[in-house]
Amino acid sequence: MLVRSVWRLPPIAVVAAASVVAPASAQTGALTDLNLPYLHYFGFGVFKVGDQQIWTLRGRLTPSIRDPEVGRIGIAARFSGSISGIRRDTFQEELETTSILTAAVGMELRFLLSERSLLRTYGDVGLGFDLDHSNEAGFGLLGGLGEFVFPWKGWELGLQPSVDLAGSVSSLDDLSDRLLAVQLKADARHYLNFHILGNRAQAGVYGFVGGFFGDTDLDAETGSSRSINRQFELGITFGTHPRPKIILFRPLINLGFRWGPDLQGIRFGLGDRITRLPPIL
Repeated sequence: MLVRSVWRLPPIAVVAAASVVAPASAQTGALTDLNLPYLHYFGFGVFKVGDQQIWTLRGRLTPSIRDPEVGRIGIAARFSGSISGIRRDTFQEELETTSILTAAVGMELRFLLSERSLLRTYGDVGLGFDLDHSNEAGFGLLGGLGEFVFPWKGWELGLQPSVDLAGSVSSLDDLSDRLLAVQLKADARHYLNFHILGNRAQAGVYGFVGGFFGDTDLDAETGSSRSINRQFELGITFGTHPRPKIILFRPLINLGFRWGPDLQGIRFGLGDRITRLPPIL
C-alpha cells in the first residue's frame, strides 16, 4: 500500500542573464551542437564556454509516492524542465543566438542502506525544442546517486557520488548525442546559534568535481569538447534543519563558482539531499 505523499524539492539552477537578443541566423543541428542532455540535466547558472555565453534556468520536482525504509523500496516521481539561452560572440555584426526549451518525466527508486545512507536510481524521458531553428529532439537519462552522511565534532558531513548516462536524438538528420557523467559532491555543515521559524539554522561549504565524457561539444565554432569534460565547483550553503513546512524555506540555498578548462560560471541552487542527521534543536 502506498503511504502519504511527501513533496521534496531537489536542486534547482536559477539564473538571470542581461543580454540583448539579436536576430538568429540559420543553423543546422542546433540541438545536437549544443548537447541537449547536458543543458537539461547538468547545466547551471550563467557561464561562458569558449566564445559562447550560456545561461540555464532549470527546475526539478520529485514528489515521494512511498518513503524509503529498510527492506522496502521507496518510489518517487520526477518532473523536470529547463530553458536555456546561448549567444555566440563573433566578429560578425549579427550575433547568433539559440533558445532551448525542455521537459521530462521519470521515476526514481530509493534504497535505504542504513539510517545515514541512501541509494537513488532513476530514469527520465523528455523532449527538447530549439525555439529559433524549428528543430526538436527526444532525450533520456539513466543514473544512480548515493547519499552518505557522517557526524564529526558538531559538523554534518555529506558525500554524494553519482553516475549518469544521457542521450538524445534530433529530428534533423537523426543526429544524436551521448553523454556519460561521473560526479562527486562533498559538503560540511554546522549549526548556527539562532533559529528560523523555530528551526535551527545551518551554514556550510561544499565542493564538486565532475567528468563529462562523450558528445559534449558545446563549442560548435571550434569543434572542441575539452572545454566541459572536467568541471570543478566550490560554494557555500545556508538553510535550516529540520526544514520548515513553508515551501519557501524548505530548500537549502547554494551559491557556488564552477570552472574547468575554457569554462567558468556562477551557479545558484535551491535544494538539499534527502539523507540528514537527526536535528539539534
